[in-house]
Amino acid sequence: NLASSELEEINTHVMDHRNELEEKTLLYSSFVKPEFRLTVCEKPEFLIVDDDTFNVMALEQMLKVTNRTTQAAFNGKQALDIILERKRDYANGVPFFKAIFTDSHMPIMNGIELTNCINKMIENNEIPMTPIIIVTGDSNSPKMQIYSLNNTQFLSKPISKEKLKNILENLC
Repeated sequence: NLASSELEEINTHVMDHRNELEEKTLLYSSFVKPEFRLTVCEKPEFLIVDDDTFNVMALEQMLKVTNRTTQAAFNGKQALDIILERKRDYANGVPFFKAIFTDSHMPIMNGIELTNCINKMIENNEIPMTPIIIVTGDSNSPKMQIYSLNNTQFLSKPISKEKLKNILENLC
């Protein structure tokens, strides 16, 4: 059993992460130009998952140049919530994400855990086969290669326009 002081410390740590996530979400939304905000009827083509606001904005800008629409999440748990919401929409005829870009290292739920959850939903035919692009600085590590499944690719940081172009060409 954990002592009450340990539980309090864990709770404080979780709340700090939650507050940080809320601050990043507010900061991020303040940078999004009104013309890029989606109307209710539009559904983004790509989900970007990263706890670093700058990385989200950079990838978003690179995709917007190619007229792609995006949605952002700042950890795997938030992304999973978005995916579950889109799963309900998909059941009603709305297209699913064309791909999911996820950072490998994030608080709350990392990109590998998220990838495992998504792959279970795919195996259970809950969602269609969806390419997952794990964005990481250590894509050559043996640990990362374990996750090289049919629908999983790696994109090393920093992301170049050429690397992104190649991935997009393979997706479409």
